[in-house]
Amino acid sequence: MKYFIFLVVVIVSWFSGPAFALQVCGEAKIGKAAVYANGRIKPFVVHALDRMMFVTDDKKEVSKNGVKNYCQLSFGDKTRVLQEIKVKIYHNEIKKVLGFDHLSKNVYLTIYEFLNQREAFINLARRTDDKRLVTILDVYLEKMATLEKILDGQDFKILIDNQWVYPLESPTLDQVVTYLTGKNNNQSMHVTFEYYNLLCRPFLISMVVLLIAVVVFGVGKNYRMVILISFISLLVQLLSMIVRGWVSKRIPLSNMYETVMLAGFVANILGILFYYRWKEKLVLISGLFLNIFTLFMLEFFTGMLDASINPLMPVLKNNFWLGVHVFTVMVAYAAFAFSWLISNFFICRDLYKERNLDTTNRFLHIISDALNIGVVFLSAGILTGGMWADFAWGRFWGWDPKEVWSLIVLLVYMIILHGRYTNWINQTKFIFLTAPAFLTVMMAWFGVNYVLATGLHSYGFSQGGTLFFFLFVSAQLMLSVFHLVKSHFSFR
Repeated sequence: MKYFIFLVVVIVSWFSGPAFALQVCGEAKIGKAAVYANGRIKPFVVHALDRMMFVTDDKKEVSKNGVKNYCQLSFGDKTRVLQEIKVKIYHNEIKKVLGFDHLSKNVYLTIYEFLNQREAFINLARRTDDKRLVTILDVYLEKMATLEKILDGQDFKILIDNQWVYPLESPTLDQVVTYLTGKNNNQSMHVTFEYYNLLCRPFLISMVVLLIAVVVFGVGKNYRMVILISFISLLVQLLSMIVRGWVSKRIPLSNMYETVMLAGFVANILGILFYYRWKEKLVLISGLFLNIFTLFMLEFFTGMLDASINPLMPVLKNNFWLGVHVFTVMVAYAAFAFSWLISNFFICRDLYKERNLDTTNRFLHIISDALNIGVVFLSAGILTGGMWADFAWGRFWGWDPKEVWSLIVLLVYMIILHGRYTNWINQTKFIFLTAPAFLTVMMAWFGVNYVLATGLHSYGFSQGGTLFFFLFVSAQLMLSVFHLVKSHFSFR
Protein backbone atom coordinates (compact mmCIF):
# COMPACT_ATOMS: atom_id res chain seq x y z
CA MET A 1 0.00 0.00 0.00
CA LYS A 2 2.74 2.45 0.94
CA TYR A 3 4.58 1.83 -2.34
CA PHE A 4 1.37 2.50 -4.25
CA ILE A 5 0.95 5.87 -2.46
CA PHE A 6 4.54 6.78 -3.21
CA LEU A 7 4.09 5.86 -6.91
CA VAL A 8 0.93 7.96 -7.20
CA VAL A 9 2.67 10.95 -5.60
CA VAL A 10 5.61 10.64 -8.03
CA ILE A 11 3.28 10.49 -11.07
CA VAL A 12 1.21 13.47 -9.86
CA SER A 13 4.30 15.54 -9.13
CA TRP A 14 5.69 14.75 -12.60
CA PHE A 15 2.59 15.94 -14.42
CA SER A 16 2.10 18.98 -12.18
CA GLY A 17 5.04 20.60 -13.92
CA PRO A 18 8.31 21.37 -12.11
CA ALA A 19 8.85 24.43 -14.32
CA PHE A 20 5.49 25.85 -13.24
CA ALA A 21 6.34 25.23 -9.60
CA LEU A 22 9.68 27.00 -9.95
CA GLN A 23 8.03 29.90 -11.72
CA VAL A 24 5.47 30.36 -8.94
CA CYS A 25 7.26 29.20 -5.78
CA GLY A 26 10.36 31.21 -6.58
CA GLU A 27 8.42 34.49 -6.63
CA ALA A 28 8.86 36.64 -3.54
CA LYS A 29 5.55 38.38 -4.30
CA ILE A 30 3.50 35.18 -4.06
CA GLY A 31 2.92 35.66 -0.34
CA LYS A 32 0.81 38.77 -0.93
CA ALA A 33 -1.72 36.97 -3.16
CA ALA A 34 -5.19 36.53 -1.65
CA VAL A 35 -6.49 32.96 -1.46
CA TYR A 36 -9.70 31.45 -0.17
CA ALA A 37 -9.27 28.73 2.46
CA ASN A 38 -10.90 27.63 5.73
CA GLY A 39 -13.94 29.76 5.06
CA ARG A 40 -12.19 33.09 4.60
CA ILE A 41 -9.95 35.14 2.29
CA LYS A 42 -6.36 35.62 3.46
CA PRO A 43 -2.81 36.14 2.17
CA PHE A 44 -1.20 33.07 0.65
CA VAL A 45 1.79 33.32 3.00
CA VAL A 46 -0.46 33.30 6.09
CA HIS A 47 -2.30 30.20 4.88
CA ALA A 48 0.89 28.40 3.83
CA LEU A 49 2.69 29.02 7.14
CA ASP A 50 -0.38 28.08 9.20
CA ARG A 51 -0.78 24.82 7.31
CA MET A 52 2.87 23.80 7.48
CA MET A 53 3.07 24.71 11.16
CA PHE A 54 -0.04 22.67 11.91
CA VAL A 55 1.28 19.66 10.01
CA THR A 56 4.96 19.63 11.06
CA ASP A 57 5.11 21.49 14.42
CA ASP A 58 8.63 22.52 13.39
CA LYS A 59 8.81 26.29 13.78
CA LYS A 60 12.43 26.57 12.66
CA GLU A 61 11.83 24.79 9.35
CA VAL A 62 8.50 26.54 8.76
CA SER A 63 10.01 29.98 9.38
CA LYS A 64 12.82 29.22 6.96
CA ASN A 65 11.12 27.30 4.13
CA GLY A 66 7.43 27.03 5.06
CA VAL A 67 5.98 28.84 2.05
CA LYS A 68 8.34 27.15 -0.39
CA ASN A 69 7.59 23.66 1.00
CA TYR A 70 3.85 24.28 0.95
CA CYS A 71 4.09 25.51 -2.61
CA GLN A 72 6.07 22.45 -3.68
CA LEU A 73 3.58 20.12 -2.00
CA SER A 74 0.68 21.87 -3.74
CA PHE A 75 1.97 21.86 -7.32
CA GLY A 76 5.70 21.22 -7.39
CA ASP A 77 8.37 18.62 -6.61
CA LYS A 78 6.35 16.72 -4.02
CA THR A 79 8.81 13.83 -3.69
CA ARG A 80 11.57 16.00 -2.25
CA VAL A 81 9.33 17.51 0.42
CA LEU A 82 7.73 14.16 1.25
CA GLN A 83 11.12 12.57 1.86
CA GLU A 84 12.94 15.51 3.48
CA ILE A 85 10.41 17.49 5.57
CA LYS A 86 9.58 15.90 8.89
CA VAL A 87 6.56 15.86 11.18
CA LYS A 88 7.24 16.22 14.89
CA ILE A 89 5.66 13.62 17.17
CA TYR A 90 5.49 14.84 20.75
CA HIS A 91 2.69 12.81 22.38
CA ASN A 92 4.04 9.89 24.42
CA GLU A 93 1.09 7.66 23.49
CA ILE A 94 1.75 8.17 19.78
CA LYS A 95 5.47 7.51 20.24
CA LYS A 96 4.60 4.11 21.74
CA VAL A 97 2.28 3.32 18.82
CA LEU A 98 5.10 4.09 16.39
CA GLY A 99 7.54 1.87 18.30
CA PHE A 100 9.63 4.65 19.87
CA ASP A 101 10.62 5.00 23.49
CA HIS A 102 8.08 7.34 25.11
CA LEU A 103 10.98 9.01 26.94
CA SER A 104 12.57 10.06 23.64
CA LYS A 105 12.72 13.84 23.57
CA ASN A 106 12.23 14.43 19.86
CA VAL A 107 10.68 11.96 17.42
CA TYR A 108 10.36 12.91 13.76
CA LEU A 109 8.83 11.13 10.77
CA THR A 110 9.12 12.22 7.16
CA ILE A 111 5.78 13.27 5.68
CA TYR A 112 5.86 10.09 3.58
CA GLU A 113 6.40 7.92 6.69
CA PHE A 114 3.77 9.87 8.61
CA LEU A 115 1.07 9.37 5.96
CA ASN A 116 1.69 5.63 6.02
CA GLN A 117 0.60 5.50 9.69
CA ARG A 118 -3.05 6.38 8.91
CA GLU A 119 -4.34 2.81 9.17
CA ALA A 120 -2.49 2.19 12.45
CA PHE A 121 -3.93 5.38 13.97
CA ILE A 122 -7.49 4.57 12.84
CA ASN A 123 -7.29 1.03 14.25
CA LEU A 124 -5.96 2.31 17.56
CA ALA A 125 -8.73 4.94 17.80
CA ARG A 126 -11.30 2.16 17.32
CA ARG A 127 -9.74 -0.11 19.96
CA THR A 128 -9.00 2.31 22.77
CA ASP A 129 -11.41 3.56 25.43
CA ASP A 130 -9.06 6.39 26.41
CA LYS A 131 -10.89 9.55 25.35
CA ARG A 132 -7.76 11.67 25.63
CA LEU A 133 -5.86 9.32 23.32
CA VAL A 134 -8.73 9.43 20.82
CA THR A 135 -8.58 13.23 20.89
CA ILE A 136 -4.83 13.11 20.20
CA LEU A 137 -5.29 10.60 17.38
CA ASP A 138 -7.98 12.82 15.85
CA VAL A 139 -5.44 15.65 15.68
CA TYR A 140 -2.92 13.48 13.83
CA LEU A 141 -5.60 12.14 11.48
CA GLU A 142 -6.61 15.73 10.77
CA LYS A 143 -2.97 16.50 9.93
CA MET A 144 -2.99 13.60 7.48
CA ALA A 145 -6.23 14.82 5.89
CA THR A 146 -4.71 18.29 5.55
CA LEU A 147 -1.59 16.88 3.88
CA GLU A 148 -3.72 14.92 1.42
CA LYS A 149 -5.68 18.06 0.50
CA ILE A 150 -2.41 19.93 -0.05
CA LEU A 151 -0.99 17.10 -2.20
CA ASP A 152 -4.18 17.02 -4.28
CA GLY A 153 -4.06 20.79 -4.83
CA GLN A 154 -7.40 21.11 -3.02
CA ASP A 155 -6.29 23.15 0.00
CA PHE A 156 -6.93 26.69 -1.25
CA LYS A 157 -8.66 28.54 -4.07
CA ILE A 158 -7.71 31.52 -6.23
CA LEU A 159 -9.95 34.00 -8.01
CA ILE A 160 -10.09 33.32 -11.77
CA ASP A 161 -12.75 35.07 -13.89
CA ASN A 162 -14.62 36.13 -10.73
CA GLN A 163 -14.81 32.55 -9.46
CA TRP A 164 -12.89 30.88 -6.65
CA VAL A 165 -11.29 27.76 -8.12
CA TYR A 166 -8.51 25.37 -7.11
CA PRO A 167 -5.24 26.24 -8.89
CA LEU A 168 -5.12 22.98 -10.85
CA GLU A 169 -8.71 23.58 -12.05
CA SER A 170 -7.74 26.79 -13.81
CA PRO A 171 -8.09 26.71 -17.64
CA THR A 172 -4.41 27.55 -18.07
CA LEU A 173 -1.39 27.50 -15.78
CA ASP A 174 -0.49 30.97 -17.03
CA GLN A 175 -3.59 32.34 -15.29
CA VAL A 176 -2.47 30.78 -12.03
CA VAL A 177 1.03 32.21 -12.39
CA THR A 178 -0.35 35.65 -13.23
CA TYR A 179 -2.71 35.61 -10.26
CA LEU A 180 -0.26 34.35 -7.65
CA THR A 181 2.66 36.53 -8.75
CA GLY A 182 0.92 39.58 -10.21
CA LYS A 183 -0.36 42.78 -8.64
CA ASN A 184 -4.00 42.23 -9.58
CA ASN A 185 -4.69 39.31 -7.27
CA ASN A 186 -7.60 40.47 -5.10
CA GLN A 187 -5.49 42.21 -2.46
CA SER A 188 -8.27 43.81 -0.43
CA MET A 189 -7.39 46.11 2.43
CA HIS A 190 -7.90 43.51 5.16
CA VAL A 191 -5.70 41.01 3.25
CA THR A 192 -2.97 43.65 2.95
CA PHE A 193 -3.24 44.47 6.66
CA GLU A 194 -3.03 40.78 7.60
CA TYR A 195 0.03 40.34 5.38
CA TYR A 196 1.92 43.23 6.96
CA ASN A 197 0.73 42.26 10.44
CA LEU A 198 2.49 38.91 9.92
CA LEU A 199 5.53 40.57 8.37
CA CYS A 200 6.01 43.17 11.12
CA ARG A 201 5.49 40.77 14.07
CA PRO A 202 3.82 43.36 16.34
CA PHE A 203 3.94 41.19 19.47
CA LEU A 204 7.70 40.76 19.14
CA ILE A 205 8.04 44.53 18.72
CA SER A 206 5.83 45.05 21.80
CA MET A 207 7.98 42.67 23.82
CA VAL A 208 11.18 44.47 22.82
CA VAL A 209 9.60 47.82 23.74
CA LEU A 210 8.64 46.46 27.17
CA LEU A 211 12.16 45.11 27.70
CA ILE A 212 13.43 48.64 27.01
CA ALA A 213 10.97 49.84 29.67
CA VAL A 214 12.45 47.31 32.13
CA VAL A 215 15.98 48.61 31.36
CA VAL A 216 14.81 52.20 31.92
CA PHE A 217 13.19 51.07 35.17
CA GLY A 218 16.40 49.42 36.36
CA VAL A 219 18.83 52.14 35.28
CA GLY A 220 17.10 55.48 35.60
CA LYS A 221 14.21 54.82 37.99
CA ASN A 222 12.20 57.16 35.75
CA TYR A 223 8.75 55.72 36.32
CA ARG A 224 6.95 58.19 34.11
CA MET A 225 9.19 57.21 31.20
CA VAL A 226 8.54 53.52 31.96
CA ILE A 227 4.78 54.13 31.84
CA LEU A 228 5.10 56.10 28.59
CA ILE A 229 7.08 53.28 26.95
CA SER A 230 4.54 50.77 28.28
CA PHE A 231 1.73 52.74 26.66
CA ILE A 232 3.56 52.57 23.31
CA SER A 233 3.75 48.79 23.64
CA LEU A 234 0.09 48.58 24.72
CA LEU A 235 -0.91 50.67 21.69
CA VAL A 236 0.94 48.30 19.32
CA GLN A 237 -0.76 45.31 20.99
CA LEU A 238 -4.16 46.97 20.81
CA LEU A 239 -3.75 47.76 17.12
CA SER A 240 -2.72 44.17 16.43
CA MET A 241 -5.79 42.87 18.29
CA ILE A 242 -8.02 45.26 16.34
CA VAL A 243 -6.51 44.07 13.04
CA ARG A 244 -7.01 40.45 14.11
CA GLY A 245 -10.64 41.13 14.97
CA TRP A 246 -11.18 43.02 11.70
CA VAL A 247 -9.62 40.24 9.63
CA SER A 248 -11.54 37.47 11.41
CA LYS A 249 -14.77 39.53 11.55
CA ARG A 250 -15.25 38.66 15.20
CA ILE A 251 -14.00 39.59 18.65
CA PRO A 252 -10.56 37.93 18.96
CA LEU A 253 -11.26 35.89 22.10
CA SER A 254 -12.09 32.43 20.79
CA ASN A 255 -8.95 30.35 21.50
CA MET A 256 -5.96 29.99 23.83
CA TYR A 257 -3.74 32.25 21.74
CA GLU A 258 -6.20 35.12 21.96
CA THR A 259 -6.94 34.69 25.68
CA VAL A 260 -3.22 34.77 26.52
CA MET A 261 -2.92 37.86 24.32
CA LEU A 262 -5.67 39.67 26.27
CA ALA A 263 -4.50 38.52 29.72
CA GLY A 264 -1.01 40.00 29.31
CA PHE A 265 -2.46 43.23 27.94
CA VAL A 266 -4.82 43.59 30.92
CA ALA A 267 -2.09 42.67 33.45
CA ASN A 268 0.10 45.51 32.20
CA ILE A 269 -2.79 47.97 32.51
CA LEU A 270 -3.48 46.72 36.04
CA GLY A 271 0.18 47.27 36.91
CA ILE A 272 -0.02 50.90 35.78
CA LEU A 273 -3.32 51.52 37.60
CA PHE A 274 -2.07 49.91 40.81
CA TYR A 275 1.11 51.97 40.62
CA TYR A 276 -0.93 55.19 40.62
CA ARG A 277 -3.06 53.79 43.43
CA TRP A 278 -0.24 52.60 45.72
CA LYS A 279 2.87 54.37 44.39
CA GLU A 280 4.68 51.05 44.65
CA LYS A 281 7.27 50.27 41.98
CA LEU A 282 6.83 46.52 42.43
CA VAL A 283 3.30 46.57 41.00
CA LEU A 284 4.52 48.46 37.94
CA ILE A 285 7.28 45.96 37.21
CA SER A 286 4.89 43.04 37.90
CA GLY A 287 2.56 44.22 35.15
CA LEU A 288 5.52 44.59 32.79
CA PHE A 289 6.83 41.09 33.56
CA LEU A 290 3.43 39.45 33.04
CA ASN A 291 2.93 41.23 29.73
CA ILE A 292 6.46 40.34 28.57
CA PHE A 293 5.93 36.70 29.49
CA THR A 294 2.62 36.44 27.62
CA LEU A 295 4.14 38.13 24.55
CA PHE A 296 7.04 35.68 24.74
CA MET A 297 4.52 32.84 24.78
CA LEU A 298 2.70 34.25 21.76
CA GLU A 299 5.93 34.50 19.79
CA PHE A 300 7.77 31.36 20.80
CA PHE A 301 5.29 28.85 22.29
CA THR A 302 3.86 28.11 18.86
CA GLY A 303 3.51 24.41 19.65
CA MET A 304 0.84 25.16 22.26
CA LEU A 305 -0.58 28.51 21.09
CA ASP A 306 -1.92 28.39 17.55
CA ALA A 307 -2.04 31.86 15.98
CA SER A 308 -4.08 30.80 12.95
CA ILE A 309 -7.51 32.34 12.42
CA ASN A 310 -10.11 29.66 11.78
CA PRO A 311 -13.90 29.68 11.36
CA LEU A 312 -15.84 29.66 14.61
CA MET A 313 -18.09 26.86 15.76
CA PRO A 314 -21.79 27.85 15.45
CA VAL A 315 -22.12 28.17 19.24
CA LEU A 316 -19.43 30.89 19.26
CA LYS A 317 -20.93 33.02 16.51
CA ASN A 318 -22.33 35.58 18.91
CA ASN A 319 -19.99 38.53 19.34
CA PHE A 320 -21.92 39.94 22.29
CA TRP A 321 -21.71 36.84 24.49
CA LEU A 322 -18.23 35.95 23.24
CA GLY A 323 -16.96 39.42 24.11
CA VAL A 324 -18.71 39.85 27.46
CA HIS A 325 -18.13 36.35 28.86
CA VAL A 326 -14.54 35.73 27.78
CA PHE A 327 -13.44 39.33 28.46
CA THR A 328 -14.70 39.29 32.06
CA VAL A 329 -13.12 35.90 32.74
CA MET A 330 -9.76 36.96 31.28
CA VAL A 331 -9.72 40.22 33.28
CA ALA A 332 -10.26 38.04 36.37
CA TYR A 333 -7.44 35.69 35.39
CA ALA A 334 -5.14 38.66 34.71
CA ALA A 335 -5.91 40.07 38.18
CA PHE A 336 -5.25 36.67 39.79
CA ALA A 337 -1.99 36.35 37.81
CA PHE A 338 -1.03 39.81 39.06
CA SER A 339 -1.67 38.77 42.68
CA TRP A 340 0.23 35.50 42.07
CA LEU A 341 3.38 37.27 40.91
CA ILE A 342 3.35 39.79 43.76
CA SER A 343 2.78 36.99 46.27
CA ASN A 344 5.77 35.11 44.87
CA PHE A 345 7.88 38.28 45.10
CA PHE A 346 6.97 38.43 48.78
CA ILE A 347 7.75 34.71 49.27
CA CYS A 348 11.18 35.08 47.63
CA ARG A 349 11.88 38.22 49.65
CA ASP A 350 10.87 36.42 52.84
CA LEU A 351 13.42 33.70 52.15
CA TYR A 352 16.40 36.00 52.62
CA LYS A 353 15.10 39.11 54.42
CA GLU A 354 13.43 39.68 57.75
CA ARG A 355 9.77 40.56 57.60
CA ASN A 356 8.84 44.21 57.87
CA LEU A 357 5.35 45.05 59.16
CA ASP A 358 4.90 48.07 56.88
CA THR A 359 6.00 46.10 53.80
CA THR A 360 3.74 43.19 54.76
CA ASN A 361 0.73 45.50 55.15
CA ARG A 362 1.48 47.11 51.79
CA PHE A 363 1.67 43.73 50.05
CA LEU A 364 -1.48 42.66 51.86
CA HIS A 365 -3.58 45.56 50.57
CA ILE A 366 -2.24 45.33 47.01
CA ILE A 367 -2.97 41.59 46.80
CA SER A 368 -6.40 42.11 48.42
CA ASP A 369 -7.31 44.70 45.78
CA ALA A 370 -6.20 42.38 42.99
CA LEU A 371 -8.22 39.47 44.41
CA ASN A 372 -11.30 41.65 44.84
CA ILE A 373 -11.10 42.64 41.18
CA GLY A 374 -10.58 39.03 40.16
CA VAL A 375 -13.51 37.71 42.22
CA VAL A 376 -15.92 40.38 40.93
CA PHE A 377 -14.99 39.81 37.28
CA LEU A 378 -14.94 36.01 37.58
CA SER A 379 -18.39 36.08 39.20
CA ALA A 380 -19.61 38.15 36.27
CA GLY A 381 -17.86 35.77 33.86
CA ILE A 382 -19.51 32.68 35.36
CA LEU A 383 -22.91 34.40 35.36
CA THR A 384 -22.63 35.55 31.74
CA GLY A 385 -21.25 32.12 30.80
CA GLY A 386 -24.34 30.50 32.29
CA MET A 387 -26.63 32.89 30.42
CA TRP A 388 -24.76 32.16 27.18
CA ALA A 389 -24.96 28.41 27.85
CA ASP A 390 -28.71 28.71 28.38
CA PHE A 391 -28.98 30.61 25.08
CA ALA A 392 -26.73 28.18 23.14
CA TRP A 393 -27.27 24.79 24.79
CA GLY A 394 -30.58 25.22 26.59
CA ARG A 395 -29.17 24.89 30.12
CA PHE A 396 -27.58 27.35 32.55
CA TRP A 397 -25.20 24.87 34.20
CA GLY A 398 -24.07 21.43 33.09
CA TRP A 399 -21.07 20.50 35.27
CA ASP A 400 -18.78 20.76 32.27
CA PRO A 401 -15.05 20.57 33.30
CA LYS A 402 -14.49 24.21 32.34
CA GLU A 403 -17.53 25.32 34.33
CA VAL A 404 -16.58 23.23 37.36
CA TRP A 405 -13.00 24.48 37.48
CA SER A 406 -14.09 28.10 37.04
CA LEU A 407 -16.39 27.64 40.04
CA ILE A 408 -13.52 26.03 42.01
CA VAL A 409 -11.33 29.06 41.24
CA LEU A 410 -14.05 31.42 42.47
CA LEU A 411 -14.65 29.43 45.66
CA VAL A 412 -10.93 29.15 46.48
CA TYR A 413 -10.36 32.89 46.19
CA MET A 414 -13.59 33.73 48.03
CA ILE A 415 -12.48 31.47 50.91
CA ILE A 416 -9.07 33.19 51.02
CA LEU A 417 -10.67 36.65 51.00
CA HIS A 418 -13.25 35.62 53.61
CA GLY A 419 -10.47 34.27 55.82
CA ARG A 420 -8.54 37.51 55.46
CA TYR A 421 -11.52 39.75 56.38
CA THR A 422 -12.60 37.58 59.34
CA ASN A 423 -9.02 37.20 60.64
CA TRP A 424 -9.36 33.45 60.17
CA ILE A 425 -6.26 33.71 57.97
CA ASN A 426 -3.56 36.08 59.25
CA GLN A 427 -1.75 38.58 57.04
CA THR A 428 1.31 36.53 56.13
CA LYS A 429 -0.65 33.32 55.52
CA PHE A 430 -3.03 35.27 53.28
CA ILE A 431 -0.12 36.44 51.13
CA PHE A 432 1.49 32.98 51.07
CA LEU A 433 -1.77 31.24 50.10
CA THR A 434 -2.37 33.55 47.16
CA ALA A 435 0.54 32.10 45.14
CA PRO A 436 -0.46 28.38 45.19
CA ALA A 437 -4.13 29.39 44.82
CA PHE A 438 -3.27 30.51 41.27
CA LEU A 439 -2.76 26.85 40.37
CA THR A 440 -6.56 26.52 40.31
CA VAL A 441 -6.62 29.26 37.65
CA MET A 442 -3.97 27.40 35.66
CA MET A 443 -6.09 24.26 35.83
CA ALA A 444 -9.23 26.05 34.68
CA TRP A 445 -7.37 27.96 31.95
CA PHE A 446 -4.64 25.57 30.72
CA GLY A 447 -5.26 22.26 32.47
CA VAL A 448 -8.78 21.69 31.14
CA ASN A 449 -7.66 22.55 27.60
CA TYR A 450 -4.35 20.68 27.50
CA VAL A 451 -4.63 17.91 30.10
CA LEU A 452 -8.32 16.95 30.35
CA ALA A 453 -9.35 18.01 26.82
CA THR A 454 -12.95 16.94 27.44
CA GLY A 455 -16.29 18.70 27.68
CA LEU A 456 -18.42 21.08 25.68
CA HIS A 457 -15.70 23.75 25.60
CA SER A 458 -13.86 21.75 22.94
CA TYR A 459 -13.37 24.86 20.78
CA GLY A 460 -10.78 26.04 23.29
CA PHE A 461 -8.81 22.81 23.32
CA SER A 462 -5.25 22.85 22.07
CA GLN A 463 -2.23 20.60 21.99
CA GLY A 464 1.37 20.73 23.14
CA GLY A 465 0.80 22.56 26.44
CA THR A 466 0.82 19.63 28.85
CA LEU A 467 4.54 19.95 29.62
CA PHE A 468 4.24 23.70 30.20
CA PHE A 469 1.32 23.16 32.57
CA PHE A 470 3.10 20.52 34.68
CA LEU A 471 6.35 22.50 34.79
CA PHE A 472 4.47 25.57 35.99
CA VAL A 473 2.58 23.62 38.66
CA SER A 474 5.76 21.83 39.81
CA ALA A 475 7.77 25.05 40.07
CA GLN A 476 5.08 26.77 42.13
CA LEU A 477 4.63 23.82 44.46
CA MET A 478 8.39 23.48 45.02
CA LEU A 479 8.73 27.19 45.84
CA SER A 480 5.76 27.11 48.23
CA VAL A 481 6.92 23.92 49.98
CA PHE A 482 10.50 25.17 50.24
CA HIS A 483 9.29 28.44 51.80
CA LEU A 484 6.99 26.56 54.18
CA VAL A 485 9.78 24.24 55.34
CA LYS A 486 12.28 27.09 55.74
CA SER A 487 9.74 29.20 57.67
CA HIS A 488 8.90 26.26 59.93
CA PHE A 489 12.54 25.64 60.90
CA SER A 490 13.27 29.38 61.19
CA PHE A 491 10.56 29.89 63.80
CA ARG A 492 11.20 26.78 65.86
